[in-house]
Amino acid sequence: MATIVTRSGKGSALTHTEMDANFNNLNDDKVETSAIGTAAASDVTTSSTDTTAGRLLKVGDFGVGNPLSVYAIDFNSLTQTGVYALNGHADWNNSTNRPTSITNQQAHITVINKNNDSAEISQEVVLLDANRKFFRCSYFNGGWSSWQEIYHQGSILGTVSQSGGVPTGAIIERGSNANGEYVKYADGTMICQHILSFTTNQSSYLGRVSSAVQWDYPTAFYSYSEGAQTVFGTSSNTNSRFFVIAAGASTQSYNRLIMFKTDSSTDTTRDMRLTAIGRWY
Repeated sequence: MATIVTRSGKGSALTHTEMDANFNNLNDDKVETSAIGTAAASDVTTSSTDTTAGRLLKVGDFGVGNPLSVYAIDFNSLTQTGVYALNGHADWNNSTNRPTSITNQQAHITVINKNNDSAEISQEVVLLDANRKFFRCSYFNGGWSSWQEIYHQGSILGTVSQSGGVPTGAIIERGSNANGEYVKYADGTMICQHILSFTTNQSSYLGRVSSAVQWDYPTAFYSYSEGAQTVFGTSSNTNSRFFVIAAGASTQSYNRLIMFKTDSSTDTTRDMRLTAIGRWY
């Protein structure tokens, strides 16, 4: 900072030497216009969405430092780069072209528009109440792609679902009841398991060793004719060898499961772990 000698500070008139020194100090400490860059000569934005080239941003412009609060919107029209927050649940419910039909959500939205036109745009939407995230893009005026959900450790397991063969729910679903356990996968594959007891009617030679039993699945398969489920079983007895053949299938059950043995053991009752593989859609 320049050192300036003042009359009031000195208590008397300044000499010519002191006056010259003041001017020299000011001259030495001055800032040249060429040294301050273009920012000092630029105007500040006049609104939080001012896109005038060359203007300086304030905190909160385009959601930087403070997301822009928006009300019910058409997501197809939200194309300006920025960070947004929907004002409340009602605004989410009244918005159109949103990523999911679930209601009553607080939403944060990030939009990136590369060239400030309709050629290369991406949108990301975070649903705070549902702990879910979606994204989509518009590329070279090809229109908006479909919304895609980003899965995470909190959403991998849950209820699987689909619409027209496209998964709309969790990736894996697991459940159980008195009829056994099941696992459903998002691609339509389903595996059911259960332990059933078979009683022998022939005990000392190879061949048929049980009467038919019925297994009601813990959950139904999609279709026996189109997605025929395969059933097989293994015995819990290490001293005997058995296998199961199945007939009389439906989407709900196998009603003619028969246990066969492949050795000459005299076991009369066996618990068999049954597995059925097919499709849930």
